Amino acid sequence: MNIWEVIANEGYKDCILIDDTGKEIYDSCNFFMEEQDSFYQRKIVFTQKEISIADISNYWGIEGTFVVNQKTKKIFEENFEKIQFIPLICEQYHKEKFWLINVLNYQNVLDINRCKYDTMRNIYGETIIHHIKSYSFVDDVCNLDIFKITVLGKKFPLNLFVTDNFKQIIDKNNLTGLNLRKIYES
Repeated sequence: MNIWEVIANEGYKDCILIDDTGKEIYDSCNFFMEEQDSFYQRKIVFTQKEISIADISNYWGIEGTFVVNQKTKKIFEENFEKIQFIPLICEQYHKEKFWLINVLNYQNVLDINRCKYDTMRNIYGETIIHHIKSYSFVDDVCNLDIFKITVLGKKFPLNLFVTDNFKQIIDKNNLTGLNLRKIYES
């Protein structure tokens, strides 16, 4: 069984958040990390006019999430749990619907003693893990599909992981745009 990290896709349009004047701005995962009902209405534009939109698109400014179309949303709702779909407004493609996904499934599944990582001191002088260079997971991870991790009780919202089951469902439904990097094999 493999664990994959979701990374930026190549070869498809990306989207970015804009303000009311059309100026590009960067979102903050703090706006939706734990929201059940998002209060912040997001407007997006797609970049790279010469290439097509994927079923799963990059959302620039935030790692650990992506944008999905109606087809993908339906497949996710039928197959996966603990995903919030935040509606987006896109005037470029006003006949289509898009959602930002917010994965609420945080799991303590790292075998931290077998991982390689960098530490740093936070503003309180505590030593914390801030970058994991090599992952190792506990056996329970095989029961998951799409998830984020906690490390020593701290949520890592910018890393999004999937298992082979998730990848197989994406492949079976011919969804475009998902780019994965294998980070663990058991």
